[in-house]
Amino acid sequence: MPRRNLHSRDQLHDMLLEAAETILVEEGGAALTARRVAFEIGYTVAGVYMAFDSMDELLAELNMRTARLLAAELNQCLAECNTNTPQSLTRLALAHWTFAKTHIHRWRLLFTRPAAPDVVDYVQALALIDQPFVNVFEQLQPGRGRELGLALNLALTGVLLSHYAGQPTTIDERRARTSIEIICRQFSLN
Repeated sequence: MPRRNLHSRDQLHDMLLEAAETILVEEGGAALTARRVAFEIGYTVAGVYMAFDSMDELLAELNMRTARLLAAELNQCLAECNTNTPQSLTRLALAHWTFAKTHIHRWRLLFTRPAAPDVVDYVQALALIDQPFVNVFEQLQPGRGRELGLALNLALTGVLLSHYAGQPTTIDERRARTSIEIICRQFSLN
């Protein structure tokens, strides 16, 4: 086992976060335990709590990374389409779905195991994801963008959570896409 003085607290923090991210991506959130993350970098559990106040804090940082990654993909999608059309809502929703399929373990952790409210501003992470939807609605229905953008993304997340309740391979792709398209169409009419 490495000795504590081999790494600074910041180095240990980064090493643990990278190890946790690798475990999450390869095995899913259920495999994320303090013991497992510490073991991956050759430390004991005490090392985790030297760098993080709690496992919730570590998970919160993973969730924030996921939120930033998803927001970047949504913003890229928005940059590639005309934001003045209802079809851009569907494209954003489908981009969110594609992210969920591609990064299923990250996405599941973000939406099924939010961090304790005193650890990180979870609302801030979700706001990054909501903003592209809000931007489109501000173009389509000025003054109602925030309300409709938040509601659409919440509905979309609900559809995705219901479809991803089982293993990612059990999703009915046609049904999920149809649900997403119907929701987007209905929201664009409001």
